Amino acid sequence: MNDGRLQLLPLPKQLLQPGAAARLPRTITRHRERHMLDISNAAGPRAARPTDTMRRPRRRLQTLAHDPAPGRTDDPFFAPPAHGGRLRVAIRSPSDPAATGHAGCAGPPWPVTGNRGPARPPGALGRVLRLSGCPGATGSSTPRASPCRQREPHEPLPPRPVISVRIIRLDQALHQASDRAARLVRAVRPLALAAAAVAALVAGTAADGSAPQAASSADTAGVAAAGADTEDVWVVSTRRLPDVRRVPEHAGLDVERLDVAPPGRRWVPADVTDLLGDPHRPLVLFIHGNRYDTASAKSQGLSLARATASARPHLPPARTVIFSWPSSQEGLLLRDSRAKYERALSEGHYLAWLLGRVDPAQPVAIVAYSYGALITLEAVDHLVRAEQSGRGDLHGWTARPGRVHLVFAAAAVRQDALAPGGEYRRTVAGFDRLTLLNNTRDRALAFFECIDRSLRTEALGREHMPARWLPPTKEFVQVDAAGIVGGSHRFPPYLESSSLRRRLVGGAMDGLTTE
Repeated sequence: MNDGRLQLLPLPKQLLQPGAAARLPRTITRHRERHMLDISNAAGPRAARPTDTMRRPRRRLQTLAHDPAPGRTDDPFFAPPAHGGRLRVAIRSPSDPAATGHAGCAGPPWPVTGNRGPARPPGALGRVLRLSGCPGATGSSTPRASPCRQREPHEPLPPRPVISVRIIRLDQALHQASDRAARLVRAVRPLALAAAAVAALVAGTAADGSAPQAASSADTAGVAAAGADTEDVWVVSTRRLPDVRRVPEHAGLDVERLDVAPPGRRWVPADVTDLLGDPHRPLVLFIHGNRYDTASAKSQGLSLARATASARPHLPPARTVIFSWPSSQEGLLLRDSRAKYERALSEGHYLAWLLGRVDPAQPVAIVAYSYGALITLEAVDHLVRAEQSGRGDLHGWTARPGRVHLVFAAAAVRQDALAPGGEYRRTVAGFDRLTLLNNTRDRALAFFECIDRSLRTEALGREHMPARWLPPTKEFVQVDAAGIVGGSHRFPPYLESSSLRRRLVGGAMDGLTTE
């Protein structure tokens, strides 16, 4: 006997069909009968090898306790039965787990007699029990040659038997596991691609300002390298200011000025009044992108001031203003990039407040990179709206006598922003020249849609903008820097390349003043 041990049987095909769960008990019994009856107890040389059936591929009978070697007959389960029938079936009763098989069997667990005569056990279980010699299996109250005794009339009916069977088919289990793994890979792959894209976008913007990371030492080194031509450099910082939803009436901007007086160059505090106190000097604003700390923003701004002074030495010296906004790395890539996108929208209000206090006759050039282009368009849009609404604390921007030049490098703004009916169409009235330094191979901007799913468009810094979108009175220059920059999203390559540097400085400074 098998002492009630669980058995591992091949999975029947019936279990793979719809509705198999309802037919599970009957299917298990039929399947067990079909495969177990292959063990023969006939006399002859094969009588000592009851496990020939187990040699078939993927059709093995195993016990959870052990797996006897082929040809072993000393195991009670694999030994030939000692009485009539071809196989003894292990039946465990819930009320008496020790009563298994024919040892101590109190009779069949169903009525032996009925209104229509002796009852038979149902289905394939009855066929198995008839072969094993269990009483009542033939429909007769008299058992055949069997050690089981007949149930007395006064004895209660025992509970129905519970046949413990565990069915495993190794090849099908592996196939199902591989299918689940493939579905998991297909589900995760788009997310992985999106994460990699955003990583490239944010890592690229991190590399833009990845020059120096130590604040004071990097600032001093950058100032020393810039030389005397970059003496008029200022910093306007909003890093300690909160998010705002409208242009404030008063913004507590932190202003610093580069002091070149002995004993050494250093940043000293200043205010907005000092910054805007010389309306005859051209104003050049540099607005960085994401993942810039304070030191990186100052270093890149000083590099731009040095490039501007060296490329156009015959022009009047310009005042360079570094607009430093809170874009340091925070948290995961995708979450950080989306948070900085929202912050850039808020920074447009602070920039609008600053530009609204610039003298209308003072020329202004804005060099914006990545999210800096979004901040610039937001600011100009707010200025145009404020002028149309009649707000008196901000200077008008559409009819100002001083020229306004915009230079966007790898702009992280939607491609149709300036299209007729676009989101920033009204900003066209707020500038005189637009220069786009695009990169059609920018790997980070390729996944610009992942930042905001409502955009549903490519980035302006990756796709070309049709010139017909701008009025003929507006100067428009567009350059593809893919052959020079490659797939990088960093800003330094635009300054390191002589051709791109001429385009950038020329778009910002040429024709800005009448002198």
